[in-house]
Amino acid sequence: MSDDEIKPEIEEDLNEEEEAKMAFANAEIVRLIKNNLPEGRMIKKRVKVAMNKFLEEIATEVCQKLAKEPYTYIEIDMLERAMEPYKNIKSLEVEKNRIIANLNKIKAECDVMIDDINRKFSMFESEKDEY
Repeated sequence: MSDDEIKPEIEEDLNEEEEAKMAFANAEIVRLIKNNLPEGRMIKKRVKVAMNKFLEEIATEVCQKLAKEPYTYIEIDMLERAMEPYKNIKSLEVEKNRIIANLNKIKAECDVMIDDINRKFSMFESEKDEY
């Protein structure tokens, strides 16, 4: 295939009935996914539907948190509080990596201590064998 030829993009589209059941427009989901994927990737129908359902679940959870607010009007700070767990995912990953690094350091220190104990007490084992 030469550079002048363009590969046709074959995408499985949702029919109108399926799309009506979705929380978000299929075209917006496809646009969002394509904007974050390398050029030339195709998106299967199952991926579009799953992404739509995932985003619907997240939006529903945020709305449920907003429903617990005692005020008549929902303000932006209330929305930000409700969205906070989903926005802090990256900081959780950083925290996980920090904890793993600390545990690896502790593990290394334990290995050094085991080696020290084995070295110091190995002379007792050799003396025990002499008796």
